[in-house]
Amino acid sequence: EISCSLVGSEMCIRDRSNAKGYEIQYSTDKKFKKGVKVKKANAKTTKVTLTKLTKGKKYYVRVRAYRVDEDDNRVNGSWSEAKSVKITK
Repeated sequence: EISCSLVGSEMCIRDRSNAKGYEIQYSTDKKFKKGVKVKKANAKTTKVTLTKLTKGKKYYVRVRAYRVDEDDNRVNGSWSEAKSVKITK
C-alpha cells in the first residue's frame, strides 16, 4: 500500500511493497481528465519535488507503484487516494 503526503510542491512517498518504481500524476483537474502531467521516480526515492507549478492554483496529486514481472512486462499497482495542495510561493 502506498501513501503520500504533500508539503507545498514536495511529495513524500511511503510504500511497503517490492516496487521497481513510482508513477506520479498531478493536475489541476480533480478527476485527472485534462492537463495531467506525469513524473517517474525509482524505488529508492522517498521525496519528489514537482516543478513548474502556478502560484495560487490548486493541484491534485496521486501516485502508484509498478514492478516488472518475469517476462519483462510492467505491472501497475492501483492509484493512491488523490491529495490536494494549493501553491502559495
